[in-house]
Amino acid sequence: MTDRYDGYQNALVEHVNGILKQEYLTPKPRNLEESKAIAKEAVMLSRQQYPYHPLKNKTPDEVHRAL
Repeated sequence: MTDRYDGYQNALVEHVNGILKQEYLTPKPRNLEESKAIAKEAVMLSRQQYPYHPLKNKTPDEVHRAL
């Protein structure tokens, strides 16, 4: 699912997939454009609102701002 077979990237992808499945795919998207918009929103939510255990329960945005 990732470009370099990086385990950390795979965890991010799986996290976003979980958000998509749990919060967005009921009902199914009507077309490709709607699917793209849903995926984009899920990625943004995962970066801004959902904490990650490997990041010491911080969001990716919090970690990037701290750098």
